[in-house]
Amino acid sequence: PMLVGERDALAAGVVPVPGEPLAFTAAALIRPGEYRDTRLEPLSRVHDARYMAYWRTATAAAYPGLLAAAEAAERAREALDARTLDEVQPGEQQPEVEHGYAGEDSATGQMLGRPWRDAGRSFGYRLTARSAVAADAPLALQLTLFPAEWGAAMDVEVEGRVLETIVFDGSGRDELQPREIALPDAFARAARGDGLRVRFIARDGKRTPRVFGVRLLRAGAGGD
Repeated sequence: PMLVGERDALAAGVVPVPGEPLAFTAAALIRPGEYRDTRLEPLSRVHDARYMAYWRTATAAAYPGLLAAAEAAERAREALDARTLDEVQPGEQQPEVEHGYAGEDSATGQMLGRPWRDAGRSFGYRLTARSAVAADAPLALQLTLFPAEWGAAMDVEVEGRVLETIVFDGSGRDELQPREIALPDAFARAARGDGLRVRFIARDGKRTPRVFGVRLLRAGAGGD
């Protein structure tokens, strides 16, 4: 949900709830309509419930375009989830443990709201197709990376074979982006069995790029 109206008039649309100190509503501003009864209260009162600490704002003229973009992004997320056979979030302990993390000279951090992992030597995981997939279905590895990174280079190795070399020199786009790597048929078959060992190996005296996500996908089943 977001607050919709002219910026100078937004504050006037936030009104107190009678008889309830520090409780407010903004029914005239909140879109979509199903969220109009949302109450605004101090965070200290919110227990065991979802909450928003910050609100996005938009003018009435801009709102339809923003809504359409959000709906398109949600459809893309759903399509990606439908393609996903396994995934691991680098930099988060439990998913990494579940995927057999191993690394040398590796570090983690947060950027753009996402955890990441990189390495001065290497790190990796084991990915396994966890849902039914046709024996002849082509599979792919998808990495979420930050192409604007400077001075980073790595080999992407699957089952001991380098499938792609990635080098970032600071000239890429300043946003997180997916990068898809097709898996040879033999590797796709292994992914349906004991799984695939995927490693990210630093090269050329540089650290690996920061990796924000790793997925095993059905290939060729739609964009992200």
